[in-house]
Amino acid sequence: MAKISERYSIARNTSNLKSEPRTVMSASDVIGAAGMAAQEHQDALLLWSVMYGGKTSQKMRLVDGLAYKLTDYMMRNRLKGNPRHIAMEVLAYYLHATCDDCDGVGHQIIPYTIVRSDDPCPYCQGTGKPPMPQDEAWQWLHDRVSELLSIAAGKTMQKIDLSID
Repeated sequence: MAKISERYSIARNTSNLKSEPRTVMSASDVIGAAGMAAQEHQDALLLWSVMYGGKTSQKMRLVDGLAYKLTDYMMRNRLKGNPRHIAMEVLAYYLHATCDDCDGVGHQIIPYTIVRSDDPCPYCQGTGKPPMPQDEAWQWLHDRVSELLSIAAGKTMQKIDLSID
């Protein structure tokens, strides 16, 4: 079964939002559940929207929101840096960063073949992304974005489950 994030991505890009009465995972169900989840978790669903085809205006709104939260964290912990710049870097990391050694797949090509190894890429440890900067503010915002992604998926699934009852 496809992950809810995959279903959301497909639903955002489909031209068929016909409601299917016997399903709870049609494109219209997923979009509707995400919309309901956004009522309580707007920042999490804005992130999801940006990750799966959002507009530039949504990206800039997300950067502003992430920078605002990061500014508060950096002030409380007396960290130096530009919160907006860090927010843009973290978002770009989530949207575009890929490991150069494995081309973002997480597994290297076996030498002299076109086959990928089952072992994780030693450079990225199988994540498909390059190592993150060791800056505290960067790490904090990265963790916050990971949390928001979990909230978006979890709350959308929760809304779908509630619609079953």
